[in-house]
Amino acid sequence: MHTLKSAFGIAALAGVVACYGGVPTSSSGGGSAYGYGPEEDGGVTGTAPMLALIDTGRTLNANPGQGVGVFVTYSAGGNWLIQWTCDTTITSESCPFQISAQVLQPSAAIKLANFVAGAGSSVSQSPSGCYEPAVPVNDAGSSCPPVTQLTAVATTTTDEDSLSFTTPPGATISVDVQLSGQPSSQYFFFVQNGQVNGGYTGPLSDPMEFEPTSP
Repeated sequence: MHTLKSAFGIAALAGVVACYGGVPTSSSGGGSAYGYGPEEDGGVTGTAPMLALIDTGRTLNANPGQGVGVFVTYSAGGNWLIQWTCDTTITSESCPFQISAQVLQPSAAIKLANFVAGAGSSVSQSPSGCYEPAVPVNDAGSSCPPVTQLTAVATTTTDEDSLSFTTPPGATISVDVQLSGQPSSQYFFFVQNGQVNGGYTGPLSDPMEFEPTSP
């Protein structure tokens, strides 16, 4: 089982990135964030999800194998990207992730664009039974109910895994992260107000909700 890393180590390192200019300074810029340390805090669970107003068009650059992180970004037109990494180069351990993304607007659909992960990985759609996994969903004229959730399962090591999908432009999504079967909100990274995690260093919720600043 992978040893969980500390929220403190991640938050501190993200703060260093912000101080030294790693956070994007323009609408098309990017930032970097990753972290590691002994187990301390898995984040806030069992309470109302926290909402992050995610900067549209910002990017985050991960460092695969060097730290555990789940990076959520959004680009105009309803295009979402979730990327995640492990610290295998440092710990020689793998990271068994389960990451779920759900669109929260009534009657809105989530459409899988791409899923990149290693052998044995999978992505499923909910509600299920109408579509095959990894196939675009909800084409015009379909009698199937809207797919509202995607769930990726992947054991990550030294590569960067990712899940990309579309929603109606400007829609709010909920993202749940489990590592080794445990809620793991301390690994969330996003850009808000031009800063990694909006400069916030406290515990995040699991799930987290994300709303783009512009459609």
